[in-house]
Amino acid sequence: PTISLQSAREINLEFKKQWAKGIDPSVEKKKAKHNQINQTGLTFEKAYLQTLKDKIIPNSSDGHIKRWKEAYSKYLKNTLGQLPLIDIDDYMLLTVLEGIHKQAPSSAEKVKSQINVIYTHMKEKRLFKNPNPVNELKGNSLIKPPKAKHYVHLEESVMGYFLLGLTKEPNLVVTTLLYLITVTALRTGSARNARWSWLDTKTNTLTVPGQHMKGRVSFRCPLPKQAMVKLMALKNFTGSKQGYIFEGLEGKPVSDATPRLTLQRITGDKTTVH
Repeated sequence: PTISLQSAREINLEFKKQWAKGIDPSVEKKKAKHNQINQTGLTFEKAYLQTLKDKIIPNSSDGHIKRWKEAYSKYLKNTLGQLPLIDIDDYMLLTVLEGIHKQAPSSAEKVKSQINVIYTHMKEKRLFKNPNPVNELKGNSLIKPPKAKHYVHLEESVMGYFLLGLTKEPNLVVTTLLYLITVTALRTGSARNARWSWLDTKTNTLTVPGQHMKGRVSFRCPLPKQAMVKLMALKNFTGSKQGYIFEGLEGKPVSDATPRLTLQRITGDKTTVH
């Protein structure tokens, strides 16, 4: 009684078209039901955890992984976490992102990117077959990303002044770290976490394991003789033969803030180590 004769004829015609193509309508119905059940059970949180496991942890630095987890916990867990991925549309995403944008525009852009990575990965794994709702927000003026703000860098003209300033600083651990970064361009995290076991004094190289590199690929960094002299002087000063080269308190690497504050004290501005 709920299906009109006209509707029944249309359904019958559709079935005949499927049979003509060698498709069994009952099998197709079961497949559609199976897909619907799978997609309904796929919550945003499950998709996030799967993406974190498959793409982020194997291919990202410890810092990036930490930021991913913090962004989800702070902005997405309570707003989208328990919702089925299939039920989340662009309006719902916009509502969440607008709320973030009002307080922290740069964070809103990062969260939007994170959501996009999650949807893209779910589509790649064929666990989500609908259009990616993030694409509908492209160019939306309500969540316009802030203008890029470049950090102050060390000008070539003041390099000599900076190197002279290093010689006047009392903390040998920090000054050696800053010198090493200057002559190798290693990322701050890679240099801070360096261990004496990574250093090969025969070839004057520092081999950084993949887990401490942004691209998660091991990197063999050549060191100039001047850097080796400073490293050996630091080793003699600390008497350390194991553990971290640039050791801070409680046997941990020197904090990220310490070299930054030292650099800014020398330069007199907001120059960043990176």
